[in-house]
Amino acid sequence: MTQQRHRGRPKAEEVAAIEARLIHEASELFFEKGYGHTTMSAVASAARVSKTTLYSRFPSKADLFKAMVASQTADWGAGSQSTWIDPDTSLQDFLLAWGEVQIRAGLDPNFMNINRLLFSESGRFPELAEIAEHRLGLGLGYLTAQIRSRALRDGLRSETSAATAQLFMAIINGWLNAAILTNRMPDPDERAAWIRKATDLVLMVQ
Repeated sequence: MTQQRHRGRPKAEEVAAIEARLIHEASELFFEKGYGHTTMSAVASAARVSKTTLYSRFPSKADLFKAMVASQTADWGAGSQSTWIDPDTSLQDFLLAWGEVQIRAGLDPNFMNINRLLFSESGRFPELAEIAEHRLGLGLGYLTAQIRSRALRDGLRSETSAATAQLFMAIINGWLNAAILTNRMPDPDERAAWIRKATDLVLMVQ
C-alpha cells in the first residue's frame, strides 16, 4: 500500500499568483457591479478558489479593495508607466513634472474607475472613505517632503511646504475630478497649460 503524499504549503510564487488572481477578479466585479453589490462569495467564485482561501488572504472586502488600489498604484508606477523625477530639479520643475505624473495617473482608466467608485460609494461605506483618506495622505506626505527639501536647498520658505502641497494637490485633483465627472479628457496641450498655471499659482504663495 503506497502512502499518500501531502502537498504541503503552497510556494511563495503560488501564493502571489492566487492573490493576483483574486485582486484581478475583484477589480472586474467592483468596476462592473460596484463595491456595495460585490460579495466575497462572488469574488471567490470568479477566481475559482474557496472562500476559505479568499478570507485567509483578505479577511474583509475592505482589505481586498485596499489591496486592489495598492496593486494598481504599484503597476502604474512600474515599467513604461514609471516616471523618474531628478532630485536635483528646481521646485518649479519638480511641480511641473509631478503635476504631469499625477494627471497622467489620474486619467488612467483603472484609476478613473477607482475614483468613480470612491465618489459614488464612500458616503455609504466608511471603509472606502478611510482608504481614500489614506491614499491622499501618502500623496500629500510625499509632495510635502519634496517641496520642503527643495525649499531648504534653494533658500526659500520651508514652513509653508505642507500648505503648498495641499494647495497644489487640490488644484490638480479638482481639475482631474471635473474631467472624470464630465467625461471630457483633456488633450496634452491643455493639460500642460493647466499644470503650468497651477505651478505658477502655488509658487506665488510658497
